[in-house]
Amino acid sequence: MPTLFEYLDSINTSKTDLMVDIVAEKDYSPYMVNRGMSLFVDTLFYANHINQYQDLSKRMHYDFYRHAVPKKKRFSKWHKADKESDDLKLMSETYQCSYEKAKTYLSMLTSEQLEEIRAKRKIGGAMK
Repeated sequence: MPTLFEYLDSINTSKTDLMVDIVAEKDYSPYMVNRGMSLFVDTLFYANHINQYQDLSKRMHYDFYRHAVPKKKRFSKWHKADKESDDLKLMSETYQCSYEKAKTYLSMLTSEQLEEIRAKRKIGGAMK
């Protein structure tokens, strides 16, 4: 069963057909492939064009990209969500609020105040 990055590689460089059975077709995500193809200037037009045809089958979507996109090595880092810091988690637990509000609270505190909160939450060598 091919992964998203294997599908993108087959569209961009190898041009081999990875959708060989129904299971592979079920695992294909047109949204994620469109997202991956929209990262590059030379394939943005293709992503915009195919996005207009939401009723296409997954097989037709994959074949469009595989046959229409010129063969070229494309590489881009995918944006990943930032990992929440320990301080952010501490603020969220201390004040029983969301991470967005905890970010606001964290920006208002001085380093001394933050150390004080850490010390109060620390009991027996572990965080409370």
